[in-house]
Amino acid sequence: MYLVKITKSQYIDDLVNNGNLYLSLAESFTDTEKFGFLKVDTREGIISDAYRFGIIVNGKVNTLNDKYTVRVTGNECIFSFKWIDENDSRNYVFNESQQRFNLILGDYKFIDGLLGNEDVGEYSILVIKDSNGFLKRVKQEIERLGLNGVMGVISYDNHVYETQHEPFSDEYAEEAYFHKDDEYKVQQEYRILVHNIEHKHLILNIGKDFFTSENSQVHRFTKESISMLKKPEYYDRR
Repeated sequence: MYLVKITKSQYIDDLVNNGNLYLSLAESFTDTEKFGFLKVDTREGIISDAYRFGIIVNGKVNTLNDKYTVRVTGNECIFSFKWIDENDSRNYVFNESQQRFNLILGDYKFIDGLLGNEDVGEYSILVIKDSNGFLKRVKQEIERLGLNGVMGVISYDNHVYETQHEPFSDEYAEEAYFHKDDEYKVQQEYRILVHNIEHKHLILNIGKDFFTSENSQVHRFTKESISMLKKPEYYDRR
């Protein structure tokens, strides 16, 4: 499994050159003023639609999540990747000029959904080839700081799932943030979630020595490369 991150070059540079992994407060991704396109999800962290929560008023049960969004909010911080199976032939496209197959790091819907009309020159792609080694570093740093965290792929089930955890517990919060609506499945997201002790963003230092050419690669976006990636016909050649 490869892990792919598309974000502004300044954040990738800080990770690769200084080892700083920046995790944002999970609730910030519901902010439509801060994020746009596929970066924002107004249903991030909501409770399962398989359950109903209500209050009793004058002997009558009023179900809250039929009318309102009931969301888990706390000190959860997240960092997300797109995961790619490097052994799946469907993830490759033949490059005629180079006469070889190149790995597709994201289809045009994914790229366009992340960048939209933003300046692509400010963005880069980070590819983690040694995903096991990377995630091991992250886990070690979480444990060193005495924090709790979980990692795994997102389920695109429209927030309909069953859970054994108590509502609004840390365990429930962990599970709630690993479910999303089906419309986001193009993200193919692998998520790192950490419970911070304070209500703020979190930085994990995993060590810059991990980022060797064997373990990772960084690709800078150019207007030419992004224009090609945004063309649907580029992927019809697979």
